[in-house]
Amino acid sequence: MQYVAGDVRTLFPEKSWPFSCGLSDFLLDIRLILAGNELDRPLNSVASVAETVGYQSEAAFQRVFKKNMGITPAQWRRASASKRTSRSSRT
Repeated sequence: MQYVAGDVRTLFPEKSWPFSCGLSDFLLDIRLILAGNELDRPLNSVASVAETVGYQSEAAFQRVFKKNMGITPAQWRRASASKRTSRSSRT
């Protein structure tokens, strides 16, 4: 993830940042979106998802995820599995 931040700063110098949120908030949003997508895949452990999105500590990832998403990664995964099950039973 550190390379993404460097690339974004090159593309958008501080005064020309086109978004209403700051760079760190923008990057956090991207990380959380990616984490949600990875958690939707049942074979990915929470620890591997944390590492994939740039966290060295699974505990830190879980704290940030819960603070920003309102539920834990495990709750996200259960909700995602529940949605998949209900969609497949409709067809």
